[in-house]
Amino acid sequence: MSLEQVLQEKYMCRYNYGIKERYKPSVTLAFTVLQLCTTPWLQSVWNKHDIYFIQSEEAPLTDQLYVRKSEKGSSDQVGQALHRYGLRAWSNPSLFALAAVLVELYFGRPLETIPSDPSELDEQGKPLPYGQTEEKKLNRLIRAIDSGTQEKEAAYFQAIKRCLRCNFDTDSLNLKSSHFQVFYTDVIAPLESCYESMM
Repeated sequence: MSLEQVLQEKYMCRYNYGIKERYKPSVTLAFTVLQLCTTPWLQSVWNKHDIYFIQSEEAPLTDQLYVRKSEKGSSDQVGQALHRYGLRAWSNPSLFALAAVLVELYFGRPLETIPSDPSELDEQGKPLPYGQTEEKKLNRLIRAIDSGTQEKEAAYFQAIKRCLRCNFDTDSLNLKSSHFQVFYTDVIAPLESCYESMM
């Protein structure tokens, strides 16, 4: 069952998960980005369609997650185009993808089911090119979350903001760099700590 299907089921009120069930895949996906970013198993551009859960009666759905290797092709071409145009949000497509999925997990619905604001579209009401609409929508959704919730789940939202803005204390935006171990400290460790506190 793909994460897209899980989010659709949640959105249609046919499947429920709480904060703990949201943190489990969040931690796993953050680890996956760190561990697989230097391998062919994780394309630079990925999303909820590439994340699968194994359905089992013995274990909760969110306990058995894996990332499906995408077919080489369209995702690579998208990634190359985004890099070429040098948008800030896409300076590291894997991190942007992680931020997007974390927001989708928080809202419990696919990003595309959330209407775009007119300011996020062009004059004809169509999506802006090179991921600008998605970037603007993600920033708007984060700003709209009340301060109490953001304070209560500070680690979760800080992880999203850091991935979305590539806001790390390093000159390197390349996860292959040893300097990017700060990704573990600033994203994975806080998420992991919050998840463990719920156990």
